[in-house]
Amino acid sequence: MRASYCLLLVVLAVLETGCLYGQTRAPSNRKKAAQEAMDRDLLEVNIPQLEQLYRSHKYTVTEVVRWYMARIENYNGIYRAVQTLDVLGALATAAREDAEAKRVATVLCAVPCGAFRLLRRQTPASWA
Repeated sequence: MRASYCLLLVVLAVLETGCLYGQTRAPSNRKKAAQEAMDRDLLEVNIPQLEQLYRSHKYTVTEVVRWYMARIENYNGIYRAVQTLDVLGALATAAREDAEAKRVATVLCAVPCGAFRLLRRQTPASWA
């Protein structure tokens, strides 16, 4: 029962993506250039390079997952290499990873400010 439910979700997600794709306009030149840059960056990427792209905030985890989903959608009809694709689960995990990265970045940005305030309170007036 659970397997058939998961399969139904995947089929609905793929059909929804296909229907939405058919209703969209042709991408603008800026979107096309961004897509070409993403293709160039991610096509032959290895793990350390991908981590560097995440650290530099060039791409989010969600953007990379969507890029891979689009490639699977484009080529799976030809190669039929992917039997089951958990689109919703992958996007939910990617969103969690992005939220965690933002939370950690926010906390780390606040540390120097808090340390500065703490040091400022404890230093003699002649130092300021």
